[in-house]
Amino acid sequence: MCPSFSPLLVNRLKRSSLNGIDPHHIETAVIDVLLRYFKHPENFKPDEGKLIDYLYSGAYRNLRDYLRKEQEHREFHLNRTI
Repeated sequence: MCPSFSPLLVNRLKRSSLNGIDPHHIETAVIDVLLRYFKHPENFKPDEGKLIDYLYSGAYRNLRDYLRKEQEHREFHLNRTI
């Protein structure tokens, strides 16, 4: 399952509105969401949607969180130098 979902998720995230993201971060987000799914498959509710959409949403949130943390980190260090 992982090999078939991984490229689909990576490609879909590359086309998302989060432009300019390092491809490494996209792949990390996909790996993280797949590992989380394998550890807790019970969190996926098939009656609420498709698995690929569930995984995509999780990976997209991972990327958004990464961007937010990166921005906070930059602002913190910028404020320390002023």
